Amino acid sequence: MLPDILSMHSLIPGNQKLNDIVLDFLFRLKNKKEVLGLCIFGSLAKYQSIDSYSDIDIGVFLQPHEKANYLPAFSFYIDICAKRWEMNLSQFYVKKELERQWSITQKQAFRDCVIIYQEKQVIENLINLKANLHTDKKEILVTNINQIEWRLIKHSVIAFNRNAPESSHLLINEAIQLLLECIFILNDTFMPHTKWTFIDLYTLKHLPRRHIDDLKECLLITSYTWGDITRRIEATMPIYTWVKEEAIVIDEGFPKDVYKYWAAHYSNRQIHKSPFVDLLFVEYGEIFTKDEWQLLEGFISYNLISTEDELIGFLESSSNHGSNYRLSSDLTHKLRTVIERNGSSKMRLS
Repeated sequence: MLPDILSMHSLIPGNQKLNDIVLDFLFRLKNKKEVLGLCIFGSLAKYQSIDSYSDIDIGVFLQPHEKANYLPAFSFYIDICAKRWEMNLSQFYVKKELERQWSITQKQAFRDCVIIYQEKQVIENLINLKANLHTDKKEILVTNINQIEWRLIKHSVIAFNRNAPESSHLLINEAIQLLLECIFILNDTFMPHTKWTFIDLYTLKHLPRRHIDDLKECLLITSYTWGDITRRIEATMPIYTWVKEEAIVIDEGFPKDVYKYWAAHYSNRQIHKSPFVDLLFVEYGEIFTKDEWQLLEGFISYNLISTEDELIGFLESSSNHGSNYRLSSDLTHKLRTVIERNGSSKMRLS
């Protein structure tokens, strides 16, 4: 049951004059026929309180209307009780919001909002569609864990070796941001706006307190030396390890190789989710060492081999079909022996 705007006497506790002014504004918006819904955001919605640093965040949801030129700019000020309060009026056409991509912080802002008025559950339906944690959870975890490793462990080191320690610190900061998103997702919520992040970390039930101290250590930058960069990386690793372990706990099907899974499912860079080389790995992967399989994968991919028959043809040809990229004789022999011993599975991409 939504509150009646006229009966909401305590929307802003402790400031009756401001409370009355904001309620009057909401009431007048509600009476505009193109307005489908109203809500409040920010600290007023999140914590039911405001302070001297707060602004008044309101969301208005509309259907397109040529005479809606009464809508003000996003930000304007009102002078109440010897203070100039900033009013932020976020304005949304419902149909456009259905098509638009929401950021992580926007999703959480909507999940934290207080709905004041809506027709036909328009705001609730939009939030359920655009800020559905269940549908986003695996994609966020896979994508972030993949990117954390590149930024934290690989690119930060490369940047330093290229005489750009400033970029190393920026990359570590990006990894920490991605880690924070994962931590909130593992606690069944989206990460809030940065100004709320550490405040909300202390409210999370599923986060070892020691990792908050680790995060503080990670964020500290004391110099552009290799020693300080490695200190930050090492301080971040326990949190990264915990996030990876927890992702597997909550999802038994969580991929072991997040890089490959991300590329196949979320990156828009790979058409076939299971290319021939992956099917071959299911058949024979455990027989080869990690290094051998990487060489085999490169050989098959470079030569655009799509069936086992083609692979056998390449192996039987002394010239490898004229390809400039060939396997060593030892690895060629091992692969031919494995295929002959196990029999041709005649695998093809569907």
